[in-house]
Amino acid sequence: DDASVTGTPAPKQIDLELDKAVDRASVQVSDQVEFTIEVENKGPDAASGVEVQDYLPSQLSYVSSTSSAGSISQAGGVVTWSVGSLAKNAKATLTIKATVDQAGGPFTNWAEVTKANENDVDSTPGNGAQTPREDDRDSAGVSATAAPAPKQIDLELEKSASAQTVQVGQNVDFT
Repeated sequence: DDASVTGTPAPKQIDLELDKAVDRASVQVSDQVEFTIEVENKGPDAASGVEVQDYLPSQLSYVSSTSSAGSISQAGGVVTWSVGSLAKNAKATLTIKATVDQAGGPFTNWAEVTKANENDVDSTPGNGAQTPREDDRDSAGVSATAAPAPKQIDLELEKSASAQTVQVGQNVDFT
């Protein structure tokens, strides 16, 4: 007997992990901060169609962004990073610069993997889940104090003469 077995191949699986950090967690109003996001595919298969969204809090203004892979767009405080494909154990990095517009905080800036074509083994892209914590989402916070007031001084000058009226050629002392 010749027997043949046919079946459906197992779906590809990935494990995307996202880490986020900020260069300075405490600044003054109108300072710039830099957020770094790293996404890594821990496998077991290659990932494709990977997209990350970063949500700037309203107290920060977007300045610019750069990435090691893919393309970036920004609208209304949401930075969308179309990473594209990531091989097993590959990493990609996004850097976002923002200006802190308001005192207070901490103001939380969070990012999440929002799309991938394959199934992630331990998280669901784009679900915004915070509990239980998924490894495809991370945040970093920044606090700001008001910029110090400029230093002020109060100068006063008094001048007096040794004589109120003088003749041409006569010496006068000023103190």
